[in-house]
Amino acid sequence: MASLTSPGDENYNKRFYFFGTYSKDVIRKLKIDEHGVYTITKDIDALEMTKRGFEMLRYLSRNTKGVKTFTAVDMSAGVGGNTFNLPRFFNRVYSVEMSKKRIAYLKYNCKLLIPKQLHKIKFVNDNSDMVVKKLESQIKKNRFVMYIIDPSWDSNDDPVVSGTKSMVHPNYTRNSRIDLQFCGMSAWKYAKQLLNNYTKVVVLKLPPLFELSNYVKY
Repeated sequence: MASLTSPGDENYNKRFYFFGTYSKDVIRKLKIDEHGVYTITKDIDALEMTKRGFEMLRYLSRNTKGVKTFTAVDMSAGVGGNTFNLPRFFNRVYSVEMSKKRIAYLKYNCKLLIPKQLHKIKFVNDNSDMVVKKLESQIKKNRFVMYIIDPSWDSNDDPVVSGTKSMVHPNYTRNSRIDLQFCGMSAWKYAKQLLNNYTKVVVLKLPPLFELSNYVKY
């Protein structure tokens, strides 16, 4: 896949939709691959997700005395999107991406957009589930942790199984109700495991057609 940095590419202008709150000069320099064109969270939506999660953590910590450290774990960071906003609110950010190329783009984009907040971010090139287990002892020292899950919107597409996320989501149509997979299981079930074992706040990015009623049991 090529980095969509050329104005001649048909997807080039989509970057201005995703990152409209930044200057055009900066947006032109961003590195986005074809995968990112379909999976990046729009900047204003990412900011809203971050704010809501942070406010929930802050509310849960209201009766805790002493210094409070808030941590965010972006479980599928891609080339950015959600990660860019997290250091504005959280003391520590783990940005996880299993693609070596995309994590290189992620680092470049963070240096471009938030250079003064890079010291808060730890970039992790690994499978999301493995990272949770590896960092368990470090993260569980801090009870105030928010996990962000942005699963593929194709029910047949799970990066743990296929090694990649699809760029086009054939099951995401206005006439279908879709399931979501993350780390080899239902994304909803995975979020529930995190809530039971690691945290009190999970932000799960869902498409409009997600069939929530099927997951009430979780």
